[in-house]
Amino acid sequence: MAFNLGGLGDLTDWCVVGLSAGFMLYIASSDIIPTIHEETRDDNLLDIRPFLLLVGAVVVGLAIIIAKHFGG
Repeated sequence: MAFNLGGLGDLTDWCVVGLSAGFMLYIASSDIIPTIHEETRDDNLLDIRPFLLLVGAVVVGLAIIIAKHFGG
């Protein structure tokens, strides 16, 4: 689909990228979020999985900002 729509213009490219990113976020979220909400067998008061998800989101956000700043 992206190859067929790619020659139609710059706006179409961004639409295809946005749709692809949205699908990837949906797939990742539908897989990760239920795993976070699973009951753990150990009696730890602190579960590190939600914290690691937030750290990962911050790292990706910082990587995007740095790439945009130095990428031109």
